[in-house]
Amino acid sequence: MVHGMGVVVVSGIRLYREMLAKFLSSASIDVRACCESLDELPGPDVTDVILLHDGEVFGQILQDIRTVRARSPQAPIILVVPADRYEELRAVLWRDVSAIISDDSAADTLVGAVRVVQAGFAVMTPQHRTPSEIIFPPGAAISGRQRGGARSRPLNLSPQESRILSRLVAGGSNKDIANELGICETTVKVHLRACYEKIGAKNRTQAAMWAAAHLDQPS
Repeated sequence: MVHGMGVVVVSGIRLYREMLAKFLSSASIDVRACCESLDELPGPDVTDVILLHDGEVFGQILQDIRTVRARSPQAPIILVVPADRYEELRAVLWRDVSAIISDDSAADTLVGAVRVVQAGFAVMTPQHRTPSEIIFPPGAAISGRQRGGARSRPLNLSPQESRILSRLVAGGSNKDIANELGICETTVKVHLRACYEKIGAKNRTQAAMWAAAHLDQPS
């Protein structure tokens, strides 16, 4: 994860804006600002994730994306769009933003998408067919939660596998993970192959997305 990267929430609907901020804050994600419009962005060259809740007019959405790019070219954009237009907008805009999610997505989907984008991944591809696939690949093992909201390790993952998956979210290479855990790089590769099979991930990005939604991240 990029050190110090927070989130700026932008939505013209006050209650929805506050709800998004509440979801993120409850997941220990740093919400730097809540803005009614892009005119209220904290300043030029923002590098935080821009969580942009936009309307149904394609031209306006595209203009908003261009506005963010002009003011803050380094800021990743997560676009939240109406559920009934998700497929249409995803098919057209997936190259322009880091993630697209439906406005009826579960809180875990929102939080997972933000964490993955903070780690430097783009989680939107044209192959994604439903909003849930952004975070949960087909056939993925879904973990439960312990009482009080704490995350529980999926029973089919070993503690070492969970530790390795958690570090994918931070963008660590196999060598970085090996050095941090005191194991060899080949061992990391073997564990990752086993993890992919257990959680239903096809690649490193899907595994990182799954880990962001299901595992506690190292502090």
